[in-house]
Amino acid sequence: GNEEFDAAVLNAATLAFPTKACKNRKETVASIAALFYGPRPPSCNVYGGGPILLSDVPAKARTEPVVMGIDEAGRGPSLGPMTYGAAFWCPSDRKAIPKGFEDSKALSPETRARLFANIKETAEIGFVLRVLHASEISRKSLQPEPCSLNVMSHDAAIQMVQAV
Repeated sequence: GNEEFDAAVLNAATLAFPTKACKNRKETVASIAALFYGPRPPSCNVYGGGPILLSDVPAKARTEPVVMGIDEAGRGPSLGPMTYGAAFWCPSDRKAIPKGFEDSKALSPETRARLFANIKETAEIGFVLRVLHASEISRKSLQPEPCSLNVMSHDAAIQMVQAV
């Protein structure tokens, strides 16, 4: 079960996956849950982009420069979405930041899950997720002037930085 899933918070704030920051960690966790457990668009809705989810922004990060790390996972349109994630924090908060982060492909699924749980529990860390659905990748790759996956990846990183 997902005891952190709060349908009222989900319905009020996250069904449309706004690019604005979540208000607090509870709303952030509910938004994450919505990505996994929330309603899905109809299968014929293949024209939009995937969601951008921005966590609540740590207090210091509203006024101080931040450090940001970005990683991606996925195999593209043949095997599902590409998911991009970024974590950000103020350098002055580095002692609060959990250790052990590396390229996600170098970590076991258990380690990734543990580290993500640590991120969700650490108020000094903000994060942003961008999902490129397979339909979005295919559509952009097959348009008259094709867009490469490298360009889409670059654009996703820019969107995440701009969201913060």
